[in-house]
Parts: sequence; structure tokens; C-alpha cells
Amino acid sequence: MSELKIFNWSSYGKFSNESHQLATQKLEAELQNWRACIAEYVSSQMSYIEALHGWLHKFVTPETESYTGAWFSLRPSKVNMILSLEICHNWLVCLDKLPDKDVTCAMKSFGKDVQALMVQQGKEHQQKRKVDGLARKYPRKVLAFEIMKSILQLKFFEKEMKLHAQKGLTKMENELRGDGETSYQHEGHKILQ
Repeated sequence: MSELKIFNWSSYGKFSNESHQLATQKLEAELQNWRACIAEYVSSQMSYIEALHGWLHKFVTPETESYTGAWFSLRPSKVNMILSLEICHNWLVCLDKLPDKDVTCAMKSFGKDVQALMVQQGKEHQQKRKVDGLARKYPRKVLAFEIMKSILQLKFFEKEMKLHAQKGLTKMENELRGDGETSYQHEGHKILQ
């Protein structure tokens, strides 16, 4: 009980509550969704550009692709295909350099940190429930302690009274038996005091 008396009530409201836990669960779910969306987006971009690059590559002959002569001598459709192929190639190179795996790994690590936070919040919430229970029990325990103290004091007083009464009776009994008698004669009768 003395531990409860010194409990720092100023920090009492600082435990995680259910709304904190719910917000953390939502954050963790959104983080997983976001990570999946990023991975899916990069994968679909990569597949799209690879398919487009492969399709354009079918129509551009290797001779045209390495043509270093005058561009104006090529047909406009071939020039556009070569430019489109070059754009697709550069896009693929950029996607290959994209740190998407690092990003998803960092997001996964952050997700683990959020899960650890949820575990900590669960512990704090459990501790808060325990403290709330103890706070409810504390006044009852103090009252029970005070009642028990009063009962014990009353019993002690009754024993003391019995002991004093018994000593008094024993003294009177001894006096009546003559152990501590003081007598004097009055008109021929012995009177005990």
C-alpha cells in the first residue's frame, strides 16, 4: 500500500490508450499497403517498358539502330521508332538504377519498428489496466485496514479490562480470605476491611 502512496500520479495519464493502439495498427496496415503498392508500381513499370522496348526493337533493324549517317535521309517513322527505342532504353536504365529494393527494405524495417511500438503500447495498456485496478482497490484496502486496526484495538482494550477486572477480583478475593486483612473489633465482632 505504501507503494501506491508514492506512485507518481503526474505520469498516470501518459500510458498508451486504445486510440493510440488503433492509430498504430492503422499506420502499420497503411505502411504494408504502401510498400506493396510501391513494389507493384515499380514492377508494372518495369514490365511495361520492357514489353514496349521489345516491341519497338522488333521494328528497328540493327542497321537502322546503329545508323550514324544523316537522320534526315531516314523515313520519319523510322526516326520516331529509333527515338522511342532510345527513350524506352533510358527509362529501363533509370528503373534499374531505382533504389526500390532499398526503399521497400527500409519500409519493411520501419514496419517492424511500428510492430514493436504496438507491442510496447499493448504492455503499457495492460499496465494501465493494472494500475486502474489497484487504484480502485486502494481505498477499500485502506478502509479494511482501518476497520481491522479498530477491531484489534477494541480486543486489546477488552483484554486489558478483563485483566484489570480479574486482578481486582483476585485482590478482593484475597482480602476476603484474610490474606491481606486488616481487622478491628467493634462491640465484640471482628470487622474486615
